[in-house]
Amino acid sequence: MLENALEITPEKLKSKVSPFELHTWDNSQDKKIIKPVKEFSKQIYKEAGYSEYETVDLDNWSKWFYVTYDGYHQAAMRVVEKTEENRIPLEIAQRSPSGEHYNLNNTNVGDWNSVSFRQTILGAQAFKIAGKAVAEYCLNLNFNLVYGLINPRWKGLHRVYLDNGAVPSNEFTDSVYFPGCKLSGELALFQIIEIGKNTLQRRPFGEFRGKKLLHK
Repeated sequence: MLENALEITPEKLKSKVSPFELHTWDNSQDKKIIKPVKEFSKQIYKEAGYSEYETVDLDNWSKWFYVTYDGYHQAAMRVVEKTEENRIPLEIAQRSPSGEHYNLNNTNVGDWNSVSFRQTILGAQAFKIAGKAVAEYCLNLNFNLVYGLINPRWKGLHRVYLDNGAVPSNEFTDSVYFPGCKLSGELALFQIIEIGKNTLQRRPFGEFRGKKLLHK
């Protein structure tokens, strides 16, 4: 469960030039804190050509990771833990072309999603900081697998996942979509990918060098 996972407090990562700060949020905190982070993420996707669409509130099972530079948001992402009480994004999405849903029986998994970062050097650095922390978090939760959804048309993000050890899912091979979610006016189709424990143990994005990660 999320409450048994590591705790990362906001921190300033040591740098003579780049005052990055890593923050986390979960449902034990005020929702007002995460609202501007979600707006930042929405804006990044809007700039990439995505339309807005109706989403499911997954805050009760989510851990957000976001990085600021001099107080300005540079990168954000979240992990949704699968439990018996919720569905994760790959289950919420509809399979193409049938419109059916995938169902997971394994609850020892997470879904790494809402990955967004500015298309700048600072944004790329912030993405790596958050990515390292997410990998450490998933290891501490002892997930068997971490899933994700990528749109092959969004080449930059597609490459980031695959370059860091993600592979297309052999179990969930159909493309999926969210009704109303379009990219450049066309229905956005996503490929389901997997990041295994061995990949996480190899520390994608490098070693996490922030504050020591502790269990509660």
